[in-house]
Amino acid sequence: MTQDRIKTIKEISYDYFRGTIAPEDTARLDIFLKDGKNAELFREWEKEWENTETPTYSQIVSFSRLSRRLHRSSVRKATYIGAAAAVAMAVAAILFTVNRPAPAAQEPKMHIVESGLKENTKVTLPDGTMVWLNSASRIMYSDSFSKDNRQVDLYGEAYFDVTKDERHPFTVRMGSSSITVKGTRFDVCAYEKESRVYAALLEGSIVFNTDCATMDIIPGEVVTFSKEDKSITKAPADVESWTSWMKGSINLCAVTYKDLFTRLSTVYGKEILFEPNKHSDKTINVVLNSSESLENVLDALCVLAPLEWTGSADGTITVCEKE
Repeated sequence: MTQDRIKTIKEISYDYFRGTIAPEDTARLDIFLKDGKNAELFREWEKEWENTETPTYSQIVSFSRLSRRLHRSSVRKATYIGAAAAVAMAVAAILFTVNRPAPAAQEPKMHIVESGLKENTKVTLPDGTMVWLNSASRIMYSDSFSKDNRQVDLYGEAYFDVTKDERHPFTVRMGSSSITVKGTRFDVCAYEKESRVYAALLEGSIVFNTDCATMDIIPGEVVTFSKEDKSITKAPADVESWTSWMKGSINLCAVTYKDLFTRLSTVYGKEILFEPNKHSDKTINVVLNSSESLENVLDALCVLAPLEWTGSADGTITVCEKE
């Protein structure tokens, strides 16, 4: 019959640090610690254990319970064990705090409103601001949107009727540019694939911001921001015409051929390839009915400008300049 090996006092001490000491070993440890010299040795073993093992939460709880039991067993031992337990518990608590995974930061919930192809959508924001989205556009805002943080992200075109609040500005972000207002009516066109961002102010005041410049806009002005060269300009215009899309029109003023066909591609959901010969930057003013088919719109454009178009079997449309 094999006889069980008797644990050394150091092994019992390690069990104590882990919070797994057996009841029969507690008495042995109690007797051992009554000697002051042994208490110093116990502290050295404690440091060794701290350097080799990281306590788990269950070990910390067990350790605390055992410390209280040993603390009550004798007055002399209490003088040391109380201090030792306090030190050990402090170390254990620190280790537990350091090694415990930090709670994941709560991601703000985003609200997204989108409009479909050839569709306009209206949304009312929590502060009462009303927004109309043009075709293939979307707006995003977080659930933290409030009077203190009135910020939205726009992709596409939208008309804003902002609830007035002098103390809490309203911000529209469009990629690398933004608009700050306090209460006003304006239209913003910021389709991702187009080379320019436009903002037409109907009422109130806005500040158009980019990484390079800031410009104040007054009613009756349209600001144009070039994504390519980062230039920003403004000019008087018929700003009411910029909201004609709300009545089913496509009204584009001084738009380049490239941006025109990019817009039509977005609005109709069709791939349109523009192959310029000489006038890649030529601009055109167009007023089209968005209820018309894309084919009818292209036919009308070919009457207005020296253009021609062809369609392929896969649905791709190619537009070229006439020689």
